[in-house]
Amino acid sequence: MSIQHLPLLSLTCKVDRNYRNKFTFIPLPSTYLLLNQQYSQTLCYFCTDYPRKREQDLVLCLLCGEVMCNKICKRKHRLANQMRSGNISHHAISKHRGQSYFLMLSSCNTIIYDAPKVSVHTVFYFD
Repeated sequence: MSIQHLPLLSLTCKVDRNYRNKFTFIPLPSTYLLLNQQYSQTLCYFCTDYPRKREQDLVLCLLCGEVMCNKICKRKHRLANQMRSGNISHHAISKHRGQSYFLMLSSCNTIIYDAPKVSVHTVFYFD
């Protein structure tokens, strides 16, 4: 998958040229069924557990492939607890210079994070 397939990201992210050249997406399966099979048993990167609350979902960072709860979870990282930020914003800021693209694994909605702005878009897979 290349940035040409995701025009919203190229419009919303203001990234310097050197960083854009290194910007790549992880490879994704061609269907939602394969994606679900691949990530159904994956645990959150921060709390090493499944989401506990019904309204929580696992999100996949499309830049590095890390999976995490979409809200604040019981993280073991002191810095994250001091920041009082959600998992998505903490991950984007600490790993991707404040800009990232996420896929919610159960709903297939996409989240574009460009600190401090967040944009949620509709379904990524249509199968």
